Amino acid sequence: AVESTQTTGSRKSGKPSKKDAEKFQHQLLELLKDEPNRSCADCKARGPRWASWNLGVFICIRCAGMHRNLGVHIAKVKSVNLDTWTQEQVDNMLAWGNAVANEYYEYKLPPDFRRPKDDASAEKFIRNKYDKKIYIHENFDYAASIRNHPISGESEAVAVSAPVREVPVVPLKTKSTAYVPPKIPPRNNAAKEPAEAPAAPSLLQVSLDSATAAVTRSPAPNNDLVDLFGDMVSAPSSAPAPSSAPAPSTT
Repeated sequence: AVESTQTTGSRKSGKPSKKDAEKFQHQLLELLKDEPNRSCADCKARGPRWASWNLGVFICIRCAGMHRNLGVHIAKVKSVNLDTWTQEQVDNMLAWGNAVANEYYEYKLPPDFRRPKDDASAEKFIRNKYDKKIYIHENFDYAASIRNHPISGESEAVAVSAPVREVPVVPLKTKSTAYVPPKIPPRNNAAKEPAEAPAAPSLLQVSLDSATAAVTRSPAPNNDLVDLFGDMVSAPSSAPAPSSAPAPSTT
């Protein structure tokens, strides 16, 4: 129970306890005893003491510099002896290792492929391998791969306690596989937007509406009478205008 509490606390703080650090160091050194891990995953130089923990490979110091040039979004480089490790990082090394990782990253390499010697060619190969993923196994079966490449020697006992070897572990996501949220098309037609609900009428509005309705319901005037008087007012008189009477004679 005490050990579990220490591990949990170290994960939260990001720095493992002394006991955990010693355990992680022991696990890594045991992994380096496995034959595929005795050589650099990229150039095959003997005695690697560096690793790209998110890719799960042990590499030499020269290739470690080239991994750093890839950027931390692709390769996260640590020294086996000099850096502090966490449980997550060690678990990923236990889950992969050079044999399983190269079965995935170098699947399409020809059998007679010759590892580049000069730095420029080696760096190009490493970028093609991990960044552009030119040689990957597109239908990679992780479970079958770990069965084909069991950890041998004393390191096998170390890996048994790591349940991550029983399930597929995907390397750290790169920019090409990062989640991209779906784009929402802009609204081009404002008429498609739902109309707002009408506001509830006020008491004053109700009174005005009632008065208007009462006036509307009043009986309409008799159209016949309107027409009769309208004709009498508007029609011109048919009687001739009276003529002027002659003025009486004064003589």
